[in-house]
Amino acid sequence: MALYRQILNLFSKPRRGRRSYQGAGVNRLTQNWLTSSTNADSEIRGSLRTLRNRARQLCRDNDYARQALRIVVNNVVGSGIQFQSQVKMARGAGRLDQRINNLIESAWHEWCKKSSCDVGGRLNFHDIERLVMRSCAESGEVIIRLVNQQFGYSGVPLALEVIESDLLVDDYNGTAENGNEIRMGVEVDKWSRPVAYYFYAGMRHPGDYLFSSHTVVTSRYKRIPADEIIHLYTVDRPGQTRGVTWFSSSVERLHHLSGYEQAELISKRVAASLMGFITSPEGELIGDGVYDDERVTTFEPGVFKYLAPGESVSVPAINNDQSATYADYIRASLRAFSAGLGCSAESVMNDYSQSNYSSSRLALQNERDVWRQLQSWLIDNFNKIVYYRWLDMAVLSGVLNLPRYELDPSFYHDCRFIPRSWGYIDPTKEVDAYKEALRAGFVTKSQIIAENGSDLQEVYNQLSAEHELAESLELQFDTDVPMPIAVQQYAAPIAADTEDEVDDIEDNDIEDNDMEEDDMEESSAKSIYKRVPERYSHINFRPPVGARSEAKRGLAWRREFGRGGTAVGVARARDIQNGVELSPDTLRRMRSFFARHEVDKQATGFSPGEDGFPSNGRIAWALWGGDPGQTWANKVVNQMNVADEEDN
Repeated sequence: MALYRQILNLFSKPRRGRRSYQGAGVNRLTQNWLTSSTNADSEIRGSLRTLRNRARQLCRDNDYARQALRIVVNNVVGSGIQFQSQVKMARGAGRLDQRINNLIESAWHEWCKKSSCDVGGRLNFHDIERLVMRSCAESGEVIIRLVNQQFGYSGVPLALEVIESDLLVDDYNGTAENGNEIRMGVEVDKWSRPVAYYFYAGMRHPGDYLFSSHTVVTSRYKRIPADEIIHLYTVDRPGQTRGVTWFSSSVERLHHLSGYEQAELISKRVAASLMGFITSPEGELIGDGVYDDERVTTFEPGVFKYLAPGESVSVPAINNDQSATYADYIRASLRAFSAGLGCSAESVMNDYSQSNYSSSRLALQNERDVWRQLQSWLIDNFNKIVYYRWLDMAVLSGVLNLPRYELDPSFYHDCRFIPRSWGYIDPTKEVDAYKEALRAGFVTKSQIIAENGSDLQEVYNQLSAEHELAESLELQFDTDVPMPIAVQQYAAPIAADTEDEVDDIEDNDIEDNDMEEDDMEESSAKSIYKRVPERYSHINFRPPVGARSEAKRGLAWRREFGRGGTAVGVARARDIQNGVELSPDTLRRMRSFFARHEVDKQATGFSPGEDGFPSNGRIAWALWGGDPGQTWANKVVNQMNVADEEDN
């Protein structure tokens, strides 16, 4: 009994110990858990070359590693990251300078051809983007050298040389003559900012011995200043000097997975082989299959083997029913591998049979967050750096003539790189969600279009060109009507009770009109859009391109001079400029307006070159669509009159 109580007290009393995290505890289960308190470079130095070579071997020979690498490149770069200059006018209230932007974009696209941007003349700029992204994922880092020399037909003395990280001397460490520290071939100052890079002499790959006509000398290095080098890698820890392959946490798993697959394959082959054994009374130690008086035994399907007298064969039972276990293990291993790389297991396996729509959509959304982060990283650390250097060299060489560039180069740095986007998973639901978000004011059209890999201005230019072509061919599509709700809210036609009401307003001077532009826009947004009667279904009530241009010019004049037209005319100009389909009553009012104000053309200041140009009458005329608007209004009203007569 006393012994029992002693044992009970021993287990019931809490043992005093030092407070600590359970994860830091040392016991028989964690005694083989080896850790160290080294910095990033110390851990990388001993593993860099081995990890890089193993990752490359897997990407060469392992199907899943190749697929994962392909997924990274396709989702981050795709067919290429598009460029758009965003230089603004010096006195344009934030408006883009289209002339300058067109010049920059044209010169950039010419330089991006493979004959100009690649020192070897093999890769265009988008090919270089893909190669850079692939090298970063596979090897962990890549070197891009900026060579100030002209190649091809661009005229800009700049080209890119993509260099594998093997050429960077990773075992060169110490202190330089200037006192800077050298870490794995990278010379850094006291702030760990790269100053120079040390490469193998001759800039030859250390593994290029099969094609080299001379012995690679590793005792002499070539020092290249850091301003000529883009060293691209992801930083995982502070103070990290070199990059590590993105497969670092998965190389061992994939290696064992390949071994498991091979063992499973051999097991299946052995189990499927039909073999027989023959025993001879005399025995047989000569002839085929005997080497140095010893028989060489192999297993092959459909083969009968001889046995010596007294010999017997014991074949272990081979379990050939491992299909379920095999598939589960493969799937579990690939899920862990995919998690380490940041992509979904379904994408790596190219198998969506085990997932439903909801789980697949959630996985794709999480995966795309990773791709967007990498896209932003690549643009900031590669594309923009190359573009800024290219812009400097383009101006210095005279390819671009940019005013006051030498005084403020950053004024011309405004640009936009548009990465690839992804299609809708469920187009109907997602488009409806975008509509609701736009209507609620949570997003803008620019944001929605940018998420899908396009640019608002480019889309509008394409729409305008399509509408102009359709109008020239007198074509009308079901996408033209009815007008989208979002457009109705921001550019709805003017609602007026009678023609006399509009005439009375239009005859008043702008200074006498108390309704401001913002109020008129709000009034326009609250008006009701009236559907076109059936008898007018063959008539196109959308303003032509010429009328849109005149309305745009009129609005610009009114903002600049603060006069001309009325609030009704301003609202009408917005409708025309946006290509809003106008109502039949509005077209009749437009015809009436032009007929009444035809006399304004005789006043001084209506035509260019005259004093006071543009006059109030010229501005009002432009707000209503100008001469193209007058021609169009007369045409449409005549068509409506004919339709009315036929209907009666």
